[in-house]
Amino acid sequence: MADRNSLTIDRVLKLLDFDHGSGVFTWKVSRGKARAGFRAGSLRSDGYRIICIDGCRLLEHRLAIFLTDGAWPIGDVDHKFGDKSDNRPSEIRAVSVLINRQNQRIAKRNSASGLIGAFFDARSKRWYSNIRVGTERLPLGRFNTPEDAHEAYVKAKRVLHAGCTI
Repeated sequence: MADRNSLTIDRVLKLLDFDHGSGVFTWKVSRGKARAGFRAGSLRSDGYRIICIDGCRLLEHRLAIFLTDGAWPIGDVDHKFGDKSDNRPSEIRAVSVLINRQNQRIAKRNSASGLIGAFFDARSKRWYSNIRVGTERLPLGRFNTPEDAHEAYVKAKRVLHAGCTI
């Protein structure tokens, strides 16, 4: 079984075609259940696609960076506009973990409002927002609606987070 670091671009290109315009990988050769001409990989429950080459499981977006940049990405790969299925080189970038987190676009599952950056304060019965910059958490204010708290957060995010593409 190969590991990621032993895979070469030549080996990948012997097995796969990569369409830079669509970000889609297709098999060049039939191998096991995989058939030549068909889309490579399978969809995981988290929305990312995974491709297995020589026993090595590879995330499709990391493989796209590898073929585009000629090296495996260090750190994270960010989908600039939040679409996990869009692996076109123009839509993904190798970034640090911090920059990737700064490009968060959706609220966490347990969010009361469903809006990023809007939190409810049960004591004051108002919505509030804050933003992290480095190790500091900056308060953005208290608001009457979750939409206002969210709007303040997004406005601050665009200014203070270098990785933000919202």
